[in-house]
Amino acid sequence: MKIKNIFSFIGIGLFVISIPCCKTNNDLDQAFSFAAENREELVKMIKHYENEDKDEQKLQAAKYLIINMPHYYSVNSPLIDTIRKTAAALPIGGRFTDSTVAAWNESLKDRMPLIYDAKVIKAQYLIENIDFSFKVWRSRKWSKNYSFNDFCEYILPYRVGNEPLENWRALYFNKYSKILDSAYKGNDVIEAARIVAKQLKKEGFTKTQDMDYPNLGAIFLYKTRSGRCRETCDISLYVMRSLGIPVAVDKYLLSPAYKSQHFWNVIVDTTKKAVPFLYNEDEIVRNKFDQRKKGKIYRETFGSNEERYKGIYNDKNIPVVFRDPYLKDVSEQYFKNEVTIPVNGSKEKYVYLGVFDGLNWKAIDIGEVQEERVTFKNLEENIIYQVIADEAKNTPINFPFILKAGAPHYLVPDTTSFQKIHVSRKYPFMTTLKQNLGTSVGVKIDASRDIKFRHPQQIFIVADTPSINKFVINLPKGERYRYFRYTAPLNQSIQLAELHFYKDTSQNKEIPTKISPLNSIDSLHQSILSLINDNDPVSFYMSSNKGEKLLFDIGIGNITKTITFSPRNDDNFVRRGETYSLFYQTNKGWKLIGRQESTSGYLIFNKVPNNALLWLHDETRGTEEEVFIYQNDKQIFTYDLH
Repeated sequence: MKIKNIFSFIGIGLFVISIPCCKTNNDLDQAFSFAAENREELVKMIKHYENEDKDEQKLQAAKYLIINMPHYYSVNSPLIDTIRKTAAALPIGGRFTDSTVAAWNESLKDRMPLIYDAKVIKAQYLIENIDFSFKVWRSRKWSKNYSFNDFCEYILPYRVGNEPLENWRALYFNKYSKILDSAYKGNDVIEAARIVAKQLKKEGFTKTQDMDYPNLGAIFLYKTRSGRCRETCDISLYVMRSLGIPVAVDKYLLSPAYKSQHFWNVIVDTTKKAVPFLYNEDEIVRNKFDQRKKGKIYRETFGSNEERYKGIYNDKNIPVVFRDPYLKDVSEQYFKNEVTIPVNGSKEKYVYLGVFDGLNWKAIDIGEVQEERVTFKNLEENIIYQVIADEAKNTPINFPFILKAGAPHYLVPDTTSFQKIHVSRKYPFMTTLKQNLGTSVGVKIDASRDIKFRHPQQIFIVADTPSINKFVINLPKGERYRYFRYTAPLNQSIQLAELHFYKDTSQNKEIPTKISPLNSIDSLHQSILSLINDNDPVSFYMSSNKGEKLLFDIGIGNITKTITFSPRNDDNFVRRGETYSLFYQTNKGWKLIGRQESTSGYLIFNKVPNNALLWLHDETRGTEEEVFIYQNDKQIFTYDLH
């Protein structure tokens, strides 16, 4: 039930008010009850707008915040300060130490204390937020094109996630309003946002390794531009909302193309169309967005949303993500279509649309079964999907399919027609991987008998972007070198994952090596030199200097026969000495084709059904794996479908 009234909005005109998802006085009473001893603070705010600042819109906004407040909290852990300090010091692409990650994961297991807003928040804090929000909103020319619901959802919220409660609106407004107001006085909200985003990009941002930690907070991000894509979104929320620009955060639950989640900002245009952006990437432009595969898209909302299907919020048999009232399916703003899949014989009330998560099918949408059919709406095309009956059991319904031109193209394996396949990867060869491998182009390795390299011998140079992640260099017999120099091109920094020296060509007898920079480097980079020989192909040393040189000293009396080195990479190539299994998907589940140990950088399987969905699983280690089809002698992952 929504309570609707009409009020005169001073200076703007007629303004229709409905408390979004507001519900009844009972919802307000429940929020007061949840607040317990802090109820007095919430009541004080209500009385302020009833008796002192008699602004009906502010009163309704206050009720809106209170009704949704029991959902929100801050995380209480001393480790958050460690995360902040580490994130602030990391270089671009930097990784948290294993000890920090382990400590954080352990703290999550212990269930850190949660500080719920409703139990601690102060009336004055909320009043200041509400008053500031209305003041800025009422001053903007574009606000007349939005509803009160839009204001409550995209401007009013006092927090963006589970960060600490902080006074942030005036801080951000005082800095960025001068920049915006001096550059633009029009009513195009997209143009206003573009100007602000350009300033944010100019200020820079250090993107670090993804790790699941709470929102870092407004004050931290005001001072320190560092973190994950989530932090770039948070900065935009703080800045844009402080200026009266309606912004939200959209995301996909799991990428259909690679194993991750992703967040981005979206401006809600005056036409109600979503204009996505990440300020640290491309300029804000209507009708344009990045090429990441998404499948389905959801928006994080401050207010609760109506149920898609009656009763699902309280149905514990349904995955928790589809029972979240604060997550809204907004796929229709990106894709418009629908696909109906037969689910013959299924006795389930609801089934799920899944994408592969590296081991199982992960539900990204829910559908109600009607007459042995299920319809899913607003899906991205050129994605490999699988309908499943139960996410926990991963029970498939029908065959997997690729959505093309609005129709499902089923991958039904032909067990009467087979092909021979060569596979070299278990994960798509992405643009970022090509870029990372490309950082090694022009790299030279020289050898010398003396440390001053008076008579250097060039033993290797990377001439072109590699299609492999490990080079093996066999040195001429009889040559005795103690020192080796690794040099990046003058316009490129070193991005080196591994470099090892061996006494034998079979790579069994490794020579202990001392690594030293030939240029001056700071203590942080000095401390991560050890990543070069930590036997982790994913970790890497990244220099701050372009054209940097590293010296490798193998000591007196050692003779190097083989050198191996790996540029920055994802370590998802077939790896010698590891055991792999190849499966194909039926309408009942995965079926094994064969298992073998790799003796090189690729595998050959001889009897693979045509038109099958395939999965190469590394039995030895690793987690990043994706399903693929095999056509024209190539592995084709979802990432490659167009």
